[in-house]
Amino acid sequence: MSRRSPSSAHSRGFTLVEVLVCLFVVGLIASMLLSVLDMQWRRTLMMGLRSKGDETVIAAQTTLRGRLEAMRVVPDLRTGGIQLVMGGSARTITFQAPLAASGGPHALHGFRLLVDKDKALMLYRINLRGKADPFGTTLAGWDGLRLLDNVERIEITYFGRERITGRDAWQERWEAQAELPKLIRIKLTFAAGDSRFWPVMMVKPSPQLRLGCTGNGQDANC
Repeated sequence: MSRRSPSSAHSRGFTLVEVLVCLFVVGLIASMLLSVLDMQWRRTLMMGLRSKGDETVIAAQTTLRGRLEAMRVVPDLRTGGIQLVMGGSARTITFQAPLAASGGPHALHGFRLLVDKDKALMLYRINLRGKADPFGTTLAGWDGLRLLDNVERIEITYFGRERITGRDAWQERWEAQAELPKLIRIKLTFAAGDSRFWPVMMVKPSPQLRLGCTGNGQDANC
């Protein structure tokens, strides 16, 4: 009985079945790698798009925070100086503040925040030295800055002294007050299908003296 030499065993090639199995395994591994890479690419793309959307939210909040924190107490001359040139509801807020480039009281501008009919979050500005009426209900003469698109709803609330009880509480309106609210909270919802997220924005206006304070220190709220 003859035996095959070791050299003949080593020289033996792969069978057709072995080659097919090897190709199948290689193809399966390649398919899995491509699937993982495709999923990773899609995830990176979605994260990039979401990050781009979140950047617009960050920019909008930064702009709003800068103006709201710089809000100024200004007497309303129409009422003998007993009210503020600042009014707020659940959907809009009108106030006065200096421009970002200048913090002096001489540079005060009127601002109005709202969501317009095109679902855009708008911050309107008017030069108080101009002829336009900052107290008017129309926006004639105002310059608009488009902060965000595709906004479904805005909700603004104000924390401060209630006129009836004299206690601090959250309120849906801030009108005919002798002081600024202690906090302003802005919630915003995007339209369906928009993946952007608006973190609840809480702003504290700069503390200032109440109108009508005599400066003698007898009023604890001055």
